[in-house]
Amino acid sequence: MSGYYWAETTVHGPFPTSAVYGGHDSDGNTIYVGRAFVQGDWIPAKIIPGRKCAYAAYAGREIPTSTYQVLCEERFEWVSSSDGQVPPDAVIGGKTSSGENLYIGRAPYSGSITVGKVHPSHRTCYISYGGREISVKNYEVLVRRRNEVPRGSVGALRYYKTDYKHPDFRITTVVQEIKSIAKESDTIAMSGYYWVESTVHGPFPTSAVLGGHDSDGNTIYVGRAFVQGDWIPAKIIPGRKCAYAAYAGKEVPKSTYQVLCEERFEWVSSSDGQVPLDAVVGGKTSSGENLYIGRAPYSGSITVGKVHPSHRTCYISYGGKEISMKKYEVLVRRR
Repeated sequence: MSGYYWAETTVHGPFPTSAVYGGHDSDGNTIYVGRAFVQGDWIPAKIIPGRKCAYAAYAGREIPTSTYQVLCEERFEWVSSSDGQVPPDAVIGGKTSSGENLYIGRAPYSGSITVGKVHPSHRTCYISYGGREISVKNYEVLVRRRNEVPRGSVGALRYYKTDYKHPDFRITTVVQEIKSIAKESDTIAMSGYYWVESTVHGPFPTSAVLGGHDSDGNTIYVGRAFVQGDWIPAKIIPGRKCAYAAYAGKEVPKSTYQVLCEERFEWVSSSDGQVPLDAVVGGKTSSGENLYIGRAPYSGSITVGKVHPSHRTCYISYGGKEISMKKYEVLVRRR
C-alpha cells in the first residue's frame, strides 16, 4: 500500500495541505515535491507556492511550469464524535462475528487516554480499563485524511491512479474531481496503513500508530485482537507486554495481536545515480526509464530534483539552469 498519491493542480488552484515537504529555496520560500510533464517525460519537480510556480530540470535548463502534480501523503487524525457515530474515512479496526464494522476510538479515563472500539449499533465507544469494559459516550475516532481543500476552493484538485505500465507514463484515469472531502472515494489512493501481526515476545514495529497513554505513563498504541469470533480494536501497551480488548463487560488481556502501522517518508543519502530500496518513483522518461525524487543543498537552498540513474546523477533546477549533483538524498517510503 503506497500511502501517497498525486494531486493535479495549477498555480491558480488550491494547494493540498498534505503535500510532501521537500526543502526551501535560498530566499526562504518553502519547496514541495511534485512532478511535471516536459517534452514527453514526467519529471520530478520542485513546487514553490510562494512564487506560484513549479520548476523542472531538463536539457540543461530550469523549466518553469504552471500545471503540475503534487506528491501528497495520507495522515491519521483523531476526530471528536459521540453516541456511536463515526466521521467519513474512519479507520475500520475490526468486525463482529455478525459482520458489523468496529472502528478505532479513544477516550480520556482516570488519567489515561485509552484506545477502544466504537460500536455503532450500541451507540457508544467501549474502552478497557482496570479489568472492565467501560462505555464512553464522547470519544475520538481515528480517521485517515488524504487532503484538505482550502475554503472557497471548489473542484480544482484532481486525484489520479497512476498506470506505471502505460507506454508514456501518462496518468490514464481521473478517478474523481471532488467538491468536498466527504465525497472522496476509497479508490482515490492506497490506504497508507497496514496491520502487523505480533506477540508479546516479538519485536514491536517502529511505525506503530500512537494511541495515547495509560494512567501510569505507559504508552498505548493502536491494535486489534481476535476475541470470541470478533476482531476488536485494542490498546497495546509494550511496557506491560500485553494488549487489552474491551469485550462483554470485561478487559480481556491478549498476548497475540495485530499492530496498526503507517507508512512514512524519509530522505536517504545516496550518490552517483544510485537509489535505495523503496525509493519513490517520481517520473519516467519517454524511453521508459524511471526517474526518482531527489534533493540536494545548493546555494543556500535545499532543492528538489530528479535522480536519473543512467546519467549517474541527480539533477536539480536553480537560477534558470539544470545542475548535476553527485551527492544527494532520495525520497523513500518506509514500512
